[in-house]
Amino acid sequence: FFSPPLLARMLALAAARRATSSRTLQGSLHARHVSGYFNRMNTPWNPGVVIVPQQTAWVIETFGRYDKVLQPGLRFLIPFVQRISYVFSLKEEAISVPSQTAITRDNVSVSIDGVLFVKVHC
Repeated sequence: FFSPPLLARMLALAAARRATSSRTLQGSLHARHVSGYFNRMNTPWNPGVVIVPQQTAWVIETFGRYDKVLQPGLRFLIPFVQRISYVFSLKEEAISVPSQTAITRDNVSVSIDGVLFVKVHC
C-alpha cells in the first residue's frame, strides 16, 4: 500500500511528534513533569445557548474583538457574531518543586523541596 521510503518517513515523523509532545523537561539533575493542565483547551462551538462548566471561564469575542468573560452557568450568545476564543481553567493545581541541596553559612547541608499551588482567578 505504501512504498518503503514513504512508510519510513511517516514513522520517523510520528516518532518526532511523540518526542516533542512529551510533557517532561530534562533538567541537569532530574526529569520534572510539566503539567498540561493550564494549556489552552479546545474551544467549543457556539450554537446560541451554551452551558459553561464549573471551574472554567470562556473568553468571548464579538466580531473578533474582546467582549467579555463568561462565568459558569447557562449563557446566551449570538451565533456567527460572538465566538468563544479561549477556554481556561479556574481549578487549583499543585506543581511540585524538585528537591535541591544547599549549604548554610555554618556549613550545614540542607535538602529543600516544595509544592507550589496555582489558581487562576477571573
